[in-house]
Amino acid sequence: MNRPQFSFRETIKKVSRPMYLTALTVLLAVILIARLFVLQIVRGDSYSQESQTRTTRVITIPGKRGRILDRNGNVIADTRNVENVAIIDVTGNSRAENDRLNEIIQNTIRLIKDHGESLCLDFGVDFDGQGYVFNVDGSKKTRFLADVYGYADPASLSDKERDSTASDVVAALAERYGIDTSDTSPEGKMLQLETVQIRYALSLTSFAKYNETIIAKDVGDDLVQAVLGRDDLGGVSISGSYERVYNDSIYLSSVTGYTSRITQEELDERGDTYSADDYTGTAGIEASMEDVLHGAAGSREISIDNMGREQGEISYQRAGEGSDVTLTIDMELQRAVYQILERSLSLILLDKITDSVSTFDVTDDMSSDDIRIPANDVYGALLAYTIDRDHLGSEGASESEQSLKYAYDAYLRRTKDAIKADLRAEGEDEIAYADQTQEYQTYYSYIIQSLFDRGILIRDKIDSDDDIYSAWTGDGSVSAGALLRRAVRDGWADMDAVRDGAENPQSDDFEALIDYILREPCEDYSFGSRMCRYLVRGGEATGILVCQVLFDQGIYSPSSAQARRIASGNESAAYAYIREMIATGGITPAQLYLYPYSASAVVTDVETGEVLALVSYPGYDAGRLSESDYMDEIIMDPTKPMLNTATRQRTAPGSTFKMVTASAGIGEGVITPEEYLYCGGIFDKIDPSPKCWIYPSGHGNLNLAGGIANSCNLYFYQVGYRLGLDDPDAEDPDYDSELGIERLTGYAVNYGLSERSGVEIEESDPVIATRDSVRAAIGQSNNSYTTTQLARYVTDVANSGLDRPLTLIAKESRESDEGREGQVRTELDEETWDAIHDGMRRVVKGREYFSTLHVKGEDDEVTYIESAGKTGTAQQGGGRPNHALFVGYAPFDEPEIAIAVRIPNGYNSSYASRTAGEIMQYYFDRQTLYDILADDRQAGYGGGD
Repeated sequence: MNRPQFSFRETIKKVSRPMYLTALTVLLAVILIARLFVLQIVRGDSYSQESQTRTTRVITIPGKRGRILDRNGNVIADTRNVENVAIIDVTGNSRAENDRLNEIIQNTIRLIKDHGESLCLDFGVDFDGQGYVFNVDGSKKTRFLADVYGYADPASLSDKERDSTASDVVAALAERYGIDTSDTSPEGKMLQLETVQIRYALSLTSFAKYNETIIAKDVGDDLVQAVLGRDDLGGVSISGSYERVYNDSIYLSSVTGYTSRITQEELDERGDTYSADDYTGTAGIEASMEDVLHGAAGSREISIDNMGREQGEISYQRAGEGSDVTLTIDMELQRAVYQILERSLSLILLDKITDSVSTFDVTDDMSSDDIRIPANDVYGALLAYTIDRDHLGSEGASESEQSLKYAYDAYLRRTKDAIKADLRAEGEDEIAYADQTQEYQTYYSYIIQSLFDRGILIRDKIDSDDDIYSAWTGDGSVSAGALLRRAVRDGWADMDAVRDGAENPQSDDFEALIDYILREPCEDYSFGSRMCRYLVRGGEATGILVCQVLFDQGIYSPSSAQARRIASGNESAAYAYIREMIATGGITPAQLYLYPYSASAVVTDVETGEVLALVSYPGYDAGRLSESDYMDEIIMDPTKPMLNTATRQRTAPGSTFKMVTASAGIGEGVITPEEYLYCGGIFDKIDPSPKCWIYPSGHGNLNLAGGIANSCNLYFYQVGYRLGLDDPDAEDPDYDSELGIERLTGYAVNYGLSERSGVEIEESDPVIATRDSVRAAIGQSNNSYTTTQLARYVTDVANSGLDRPLTLIAKESRESDEGREGQVRTELDEETWDAIHDGMRRVVKGREYFSTLHVKGEDDEVTYIESAGKTGTAQQGGGRPNHALFVGYAPFDEPEIAIAVRIPNGYNSSYASRTAGEIMQYYFDRQTLYDILADDRQAGYGGGD
């Protein structure tokens, strides 16, 4: 019998295996226990603190912004508390929780609408009653699509995503958020879109669910109570916030500026006293006094769960309030000056508009005063900037609207065909830009600029020395087609963007660019606005048709008699109606965008340099800039209402500069106050020989006061010439223009014209002439100043050389008065100042609107007030009217206020001087505003300088 052999080695193996496993298990347990001991006992406090840090968040609470007040304590800008409907996602991640969130959102939407309120979310898609449509285009649309599909770079969009329709976008997001789309009624589709909007907005803060999303702003008490009374709207609450409120903003926005949401760069720079929800000053006093107006932010420290939902409040720090800022502005005066400027522009237009329906051609040798505005240009302007052209093709369009739409579309097709043929032309068939008609110069200027704005033409890639590009930017001796061919050849154009959406993506690059131009820039609303003038000029649309559409769209409401006459085809009735609307303010100069459409005026306190009024026309409503539609309207407005023409627009000062030249002539000893200089109409000591404004007549012999009173160019040409003579006593002295400029500059500096005026808002730098001392002496050459700078200058003149920088901040709101004490910088003897002031008094003495300047006492006794001033007409050229200017002060003996008025393209100085006289009249007797605005006398009083 065979017995199994005993193996010690095998026995050890059998016994050792479970022992090893047991030992390994014990070892792992010991390691785990030790690790737990370290985590909980040794480093427990540290990890507990770290855990606490991870599960708490600090929410910053914006502070309340300080008020802006006028000099009399009237509130210009304030901050009011508003109640908003806000939502926080308090649901989980399950399908059921997602459905519950959609139900909460839709119930909230219905509740908001039931109380007459609306959502406030910006989203790239609207519902037009029939289907979904994009409300953005171009690069904004591409950026929106990239955001929807989750790309940081729009270039990452697939062709399918890039070509998405508005319906595709809504469908994709509805599927993403599990939104029921079965209801295809208009009401159902609108509810789906609004649900998508809110879900999309919530997704932008999904990483921090404790941050609320505001979905309806500034809601009424009824809705507030309704929301608070509902317990089925989990995560929906009433949230308080602040809203900036501006009183009479259309008149005061040039001073106040506006606020906008803080940028990330500003947030990083400003530190802990600001939050991501804060608004900061972006322009005007809001920006310059930001540190004073801003209220320090408060904070809430909260605990959150791992879903980012708030679990409780740990601490609370109250937000602060900013300080008030008092301005030197007189709110009533500011409002009146704005109204007077607008009325003055209307009167100039009425002076210049004719009943002609033909084109008015401006020649190079035509006097500015002879330029006229044909009625057809007025009708074209109304079609371009007042009529709702989008409504012309709508389902409810009237017969007149349909007729205008047909004419518009037909003209656009012909225009695009002409542009296509023009761009394709080569060799002898090419038409250089300079040789194009005014109409097609307008189109090509817009097209090329639009290509730059859209990023199709890339400036950084353009060779500025290229012969084609130089000719285009220089004398216009090449065609637009030649420029674009060069852009394609040399890689100046982004052809990937050009081919995006092309009907024929296989076409060559140049043809693809033409196709892009025809479907993008040529279809722009702004391109159409430029085309409207020529549509009417060409007779395709008449004044009668334009009026009918204005009536059908409810923009204007004529009397029944007026409507019948116009409907009968009476062109004269249409013209008479439009003139009446301009005269009564129903059509404003800003609406027409015909020269002149803008103006500015600055009124100062002579004794202190405080600015009593600073007006830029047209203005804008700073309180509405948060409305996307209004902001788009302002940005597209060709009159650029956000440009402060009082502080940012510079033009030559014209003859208003002549007091500088007089001071230089006396100060440098090249003339005396009583010396007579002869004006024969033409100054022949330089070539080409400049003329006096009175040429071919002459003023004869004039002394200093007479030179100013008559604004004689020849008198001041001679002063400018003498300033350039290095040795006037020599038999044949040499004229050195640079020497003359150097001497003129010294006195311009003394009057503060080498620096900004001192106002605490954005202002362009002045430009003192650097060439041609003869022409510079009458305010031409390259002299260029803002209205505020001219106001400081004339304030110095009224003060007989005592310079006071201007200010908009009242003494109680200024940190210090350093630099405001004033000093005499223009030192002239009393006889010279008397001559200068007397000349300025004589400038206005014969003008009715200054000779009637008065104040009426309580007993109706009238006291007349003498004033002084200087007119200026700055030459413009280019077929546009000259600029009209006036500077002055009153009363003459003891100056109280100084004033500067500028009307760009305002024809001649008579218009500006009348405007200044009316502003003075209102200042001294505020009961006269109605009479001033109701006065329909002709605005002009002939030429002059």
